Amino acid sequence: MASASNSFNIVGNISRDIEIKLTTKQTKYCWITVAVNKIGKDKGADFIDVLVWDKMADNLKKYCAKGDCIAVAGTISVIKDKENHNKIQLTADSFTMLGRRAKKEEEAPAAPATAPGSVPEAPN
Repeated sequence: MASASNSFNIVGNISRDIEIKLTTKQTKYCWITVAVNKIGKDKGADFIDVLVWDKMADNLKKYCAKGDCIAVAGTISVIKDKENHNKIQLTADSFTMLGRRAKKEEEAPAAPATAPGSVPEAPN
């Protein structure tokens, strides 16, 4: 479980298909984008990118899909991007599937056009 000082908990819908990738050292990972509804009528949603590693990435792909509602808990880190700017990275420590998208329900909103971070380094 994530520590209290740098942890996050979000609940929302997976907003795009889950795609497993490999690092240069052949470690599995995926980026998921979770659409978290803003409070209030017609306020929209925030799209939050979360990094998922190894077996958890496999389980996420196996049991969850675009549109499913999940709760994700994890750790917040500050990393440097290619231009040496600080960026916040959310890394999942756990997830819980809360519900499947109903067949008649509209598609979940599409994720923003920008892709999440580049290929991450595997955790130590």
